[in-house]
Amino acid sequence: MALKRALISELLERRTRNLARVPRIEQTSRRLHALLASLRSLHRNRQVPPPARQELMRYVPIALVAITEGHFKMLYRDLIDSGEPFSSNAIGFKDVKPDIGALLATSRRTISVGEFIASQLPHNNLGQIEEHLSTLLAQDFSAEFTKRLVREDTAVGQKIFQTHLRRFIIETFRDRHIFCHELASRVRLQAGSLETSISVFRVFVHLVEEHVNEFQNPTNA
Repeated sequence: MALKRALISELLERRTRNLARVPRIEQTSRRLHALLASLRSLHRNRQVPPPARQELMRYVPIALVAITEGHFKMLYRDLIDSGEPFSSNAIGFKDVKPDIGALLATSRRTISVGEFIASQLPHNNLGQIEEHLSTLLAQDFSAEFTKRLVREDTAVGQKIFQTHLRRFIIETFRDRHIFCHELASRVRLQAGSLETSISVFRVFVHLVEEHVNEFQNPTNA
């Protein structure tokens, strides 16, 4: 019972750490903008010794993954709480474990069903994000999203998105895992590459939001 109360308390506390009246995409954009500004400021400040600069840059992948996880868990929550077809599609999540205390809390509207489900979904790599969206949208999200990237590239006569977007995201998740669990003393980061990663995550989040919006409102697509 104590664990059940802890889960509910954690979800309620999580609410207080976000801006209730600010759309998720705006909250995410603010964090990404602040992260980019911080990185550029660090890179320009020559009073910061190189070892300290390298150490601080290690936190960029960690922050990027945290921002991404926070955004997508809000997206899953909002989709499930919006009703059909997402509430029924959510039955397909295999990582969600029933919890009597949480179920009672949802019935009393202390927490929402979307909050409860989204809190249990793992976000250790891009593949898991694609799996969660595939479940909620009842489609092969990776394949459908690749089509969108091709259209975006075709519009400007390039192949940047379809060639580099997934690679940068996969590498950022890898780096985040390394810096959270290893010393990795020999790893050296480049500010320019980190700036590109932040831009890639910004594009990724916005394109996913466009994709979901068109799924919800096909007549406006």
